[in-house]
Amino acid sequence: MAPKWDMAPKDLQSQQLWHTAKAQYPVGSRLTGTVVHQAPFGVFLDVGLGHVRALLELTGFADAPDYEPGAPLPAERIVLRYPELGEVVTATVLGYREGNHQIDVIAKPMPALH
Repeated sequence: MAPKWDMAPKDLQSQQLWHTAKAQYPVGSRLTGTVVHQAPFGVFLDVGLGHVRALLELTGFADAPDYEPGAPLPAERIVLRYPELGEVVTATVLGYREGNHQIDVIAKPMPALH
């Protein structure tokens, strides 16, 4: 079995910031952050809580009203314009990546549960 990578800071302040982030931004809530890094797979947002970042992946830019998070998208249904560095983005929280203290987000509101 391959080793599991754990990139999250271990100091007490970092752990407290991570717990604060999860409490402040529960799944389904909206958050606003500033783009601090662009990567081929998406952008990272500074949410104002130290090292904690939100990750808006490429599929999070889906330009489709019927898009479901986690579903594969045909290339023609992906918006290719990344937000610029320094741009403020509002997104919806999908979940958390405990191993590296990242909040997964999508750029549009989550659909209502039926």
